[in-house]
Amino acid sequence: SLAEAREARDKARKLLRDGSDPSVERKKQKLRRHVDANNTFEYIARDWLKLKAKTWAPNHTERVVRSLELDVFPFIGTIPINQLDSVLMKSIVDPIQQRGALDIASRVRQRCSQVFRYAMVLGVCDSDPAEPLKVVMEAPKKGHFPALTSKEMPDFLAKIADYGCHLQTKHAVRLLMLTFVRTIELIGARWEEIDWEEKV
Repeated sequence: SLAEAREARDKARKLLRDGSDPSVERKKQKLRRHVDANNTFEYIARDWLKLKAKTWAPNHTERVVRSLELDVFPFIGTIPINQLDSVLMKSIVDPIQQRGALDIASRVRQRCSQVFRYAMVLGVCDSDPAEPLKVVMEAPKKGHFPALTSKEMPDFLAKIADYGCHLQTKHAVRLLMLTFVRTIELIGARWEEIDWEEKV
């Protein structure tokens, strides 16, 4: 309309008075719209995952991808990363906490925070709205695992034997029960530390 044309003219004159070129400003706005369309949370997160996968173990990468695909991407994946705020991020972690998965909620928040920090380095967002959520999140309850009784041991050993994990893991669990060493000591054990003749 004529009124809109006059308003656009007035804005252009103001830009000129301020030392800016209206055509350059239009190009900047167009570029910003393009950047927003191509820098959704999921787009940036998958870019971050490609980078991290080079140093992570494959099973860890798979767990991180799965948690983002289940709990994050369906809700904020298509939103430009620079439009997300703490309110939206809280709406992601709240349902996870409500189902009692406090540890998962904490991990999801941490992973989102890392994606935002990665985006800040790329220059596509200015802040990390997942960081402040630490203040309002419930801390996972820490406690000791209950001990097995002697009556429960046969059933436990049978379940280990049937469990679909690596054979090495099954042997490691049984060896831990026989030696009572710390997990890190078992993982770092060397053949020269075992005396086969003395069985020590």
